Amino acid sequence: MFFDVSMDLLFHVRPDRVTVMLEEGGVVVASVDLVDTRSLSQTLLPVVDGLLGNRSTKPEELGDIRVVSEVLPGFTSHRIVETTARILRSTKKL
Repeated sequence: MFFDVSMDLLFHVRPDRVTVMLEEGGVVVASVDLVDTRSLSQTLLPVVDGLLGNRSTKPEELGDIRVVSEVLPGFTSHRIVETTARILRSTKKL
């Protein structure tokens, strides 16, 4: 029997870093910590692209795309991650 387990993308925003994780069946299969959040707007999408490429997954094939944040919504890192997640979610609808 074949089970289609989708790949989920999770962003975890903390005061000192952003962690990007790929989950398959609820298990983290790949992750990257971005410690220098000053360059987040330049590094976040390439990191996501690299994680997806390593798992041969396209953005439109993702299941859930979630943001978990330990910082206030006004933080720049939070806004960048939310915007990135929103863009990735929109690619699923195309």
